[in-house]
Amino acid sequence: MRSNLLFAFLTLGIAGCGGSETVVSGTVSVSKQPVERGYITFFPVECTKATRGVEIKEGRFTATDIPPGQWRVQVTEAPDVEAVKQKDGSTLLKMRAAKRRNSSKANAKPLVVEIRPGSQTLDLTL
Repeated sequence: MRSNLLFAFLTLGIAGCGGSETVVSGTVSVSKQPVERGYITFFPVECTKATRGVEIKEGRFTATDIPPGQWRVQVTEAPDVEAVKQKDGSTLLKMRAAKRRNSSKANAKPLVVEIRPGSQTLDLTL
């Protein structure tokens, strides 16, 4: 009985239950400058796959376990925060709002990418 369960588990694992291992890595830049800090989110175009997202650090990201298919991409830059010392000795935090980007052009179509099984590189210039 135990060997049958192990065989069933391994068979499901090999079949991938709807997808195979993927690794998507790459760069993200806006106006030819790397996005220093932020987040890249992958939204499924079709079916009911879960949304996936990872951090962008120094213009680079690596995402794993994204099922193959078409995904809409959204990049969110982290807000800039500045600590300003006040005359009374207190500190005021000033924050620039985070920017969400799908494309470098206003009213542009959403950015859609094709994820393939295995490893691939996406270099996004917004």
